[in-house]
Formats: sequence, C-alpha cells, structure tokens
Amino acid sequence: MSARRVDLRGDLALFAPELVLQILALARASGVLVLEITGTRGNVFLRDGKIVAAGVEPAPPRGAARAGPIDAASALAAVREDLGTMLTWRSGAFAFRSGAEPKTQGVSLDVEGLLLECMTRMDRVRGGAREEQG
Repeated sequence: MSARRVDLRGDLALFAPELVLQILALARASGVLVLEITGTRGNVFLRDGKIVAAGVEPAPPRGAARAGPIDAASALAAVREDLGTMLTWRSGAFAFRSGAEPKTQGVSLDVEGLLLECMTRMDRVRGGAREEQG
C-alpha cells in the first residue's frame, strides 16, 4: 500500500471485499478502495457510496485489449468484470483513501445491486464447475 494518508485498512482474510464495500456504501464514502494480492492491485472508486469506476492492474486478459474510448455499455461491463475478479480475493490487504477521484468516470452503480449480481454470477460459475466434476 502507498504511504499516502489511509482512512481505513485491513486484511482481506478477515474482511472480504464485499463486506468492506458494503461498509463504505453505508457510510456514503467518497474515495478509492485499493485491494492488493500478490502481483495484482484492484481499485474501486466510490462517490457518495456508489461505485463510479473500478479496475484491476495488471489487467487480466480479456481477449482484445481496450483501446481508445469505449462506450457506456463496455465501461459498465469492464467494471462488473473487474469487480467480480476482486470479489474472489480472500487474501491480501485493503486500504481506503477518502477524496481520491478516478481518471475517467461514466458509471454510478449501487453497491448492493452490483454485489448481488457479481455474487450470483460467481455462484453460477461454481455450480457449473461442480456439475462438470460430478
């Protein structure tokens, strides 16, 4: 984590990403939640408790590289995909810095609805993997 001022920090083994996001949403927080696991960093930017941007660095492969401006639907899909990736992280660290702003904006998503959507998708993927094993 960077040496900048941090308002909240912790261990992802104790506080899962979805729990931290719910707390920040309830507090109507504005800033960036930084999640770090070995070799990977995720950023979730919030404004008044709503997700306005999210990304994973280094970005996981997605087939075609993102180049140039993208439309709102593509931006929303990228936020959902990156957040879905971060929700699987159960080790590493998190830190929240209030006041940080994303370089680009274009979405304003309700945390609860987005978490429900991502968790449902993860359950479907896990269910499909179990069916293949069985």
